[in-house]
Amino acid sequence: MSDQPDNETIERLLSVCRVGNSREQCAALVELSEMGASAAAVAIPTLIALLASPEEVVRANAAHTLGRLGGAQSDVAGAALLALVQDSDPIVRSDVIEALGALKYQPSVDAIAARLQSDADATVRAEAAETLAELGDDRGLPIILRALADDPDDAVRGYCASAVARLGTAAMLPTLRQHTTDEPSVQVKAELLGARYQLGDQAALPAFLALMSAADEDLAINLLNVLDDLIARNAPATLADDSALIAAALTQLAERFEQLGPHAGALRISLPAPTA
Repeated sequence: MSDQPDNETIERLLSVCRVGNSREQCAALVELSEMGASAAAVAIPTLIALLASPEEVVRANAAHTLGRLGGAQSDVAGAALLALVQDSDPIVRSDVIEALGALKYQPSVDAIAARLQSDADATVRAEAAETLAELGDDRGLPIILRALADDPDDAVRGYCASAVARLGTAAMLPTLRQHTTDEPSVQVKAELLGARYQLGDQAALPAFLALMSAADEDLAINLLNVLDDLIARNAPATLADDSALIAAALTQLAERFEQLGPHAGALRISLPAPTA
């Protein structure tokens, strides 16, 4: 028996999206977002229409669902989302930007970079930095570097450091070293060290592992997330050479913070085999 939703179920949910109240619409959007390709072909016109809803929560959920389902019609879906990148509600703006990244909608790069540069909401700016990295287009790098230096929010600067790691080159290492020296937040410093290591700066790894050995639980969580990115996205060529050192640091961290043991253990397993 197939687990795929039938056409009747999809049409019922789309009908709720068209005529239901905002609570019913959001519940239907959540269900549709889990249906994948089976719902995508018929759902996109309705999802685009909901982007004009007077209810912020409906617009946000419609944007999220369009990001999940709109890949087969990314030009149409992306253009509709791009029109909302300056929505009056920050949650909508953030969800729209995330959806544009999910669709890999390249025409949105300039608009998203502008949100990173000037949006009043830090969550939107952080999402913009992450999405610029997701889009993989280095046109946003100058604004990412400016925000890395100037943004008043620690989380935004951290996302910018991670974005530089994904979009930048070794030519940016002197700039990243200076930022590491100047950065007041240890959480952002961890992201900067991870970015430097990913771009080929071997001197960053001992400093990163030193942070790990002295970290409190909050910083430890951040460091594990940085390692997740290092291993999963464009792992540096030297990672196999360094995997024994990193594995030992992960073991020590798991002994200090038992609740972080599963995450640390999963990272140890995902490290490449040490070179001889």
